[in-house]
Amino acid sequence: LAVAEPTARSVETVGRIRRLASEIRLEKVLAIGNRIESEDDLTRLRELVAPLPVLGWAGSHAGVRRAEVERKDAYLACSEFALQIDEIRAMLLARAGESAGTGGSGADS
Repeated sequence: LAVAEPTARSVETVGRIRRLASEIRLEKVLAIGNRIESEDDLTRLRELVAPLPVLGWAGSHAGVRRAEVERKDAYLACSEFALQIDEIRAMLLARAGESAGTGGSGADS
């Protein structure tokens, strides 16, 4: 999994992850968007990381930033963030089921 923000520097890191994955013969690399603030951010991220599929995304939340400052668990501190993480988890488990031949659905193909 490559976690990426819709920024040039973050996407460059995803490119390095893809190259390293290829070197060790990892066939599947999926992207997850982080700090997505708009549909435009999500569209830009998808364009920048293509051909990697974007499995899901989490928004930019004040509650997550506050939890980080206070050294608290962001998942517990911000319910909207927790819901987004749960959706990503479900998509990842569905992908794992597809790989195992048990069906399921994914985000981007």
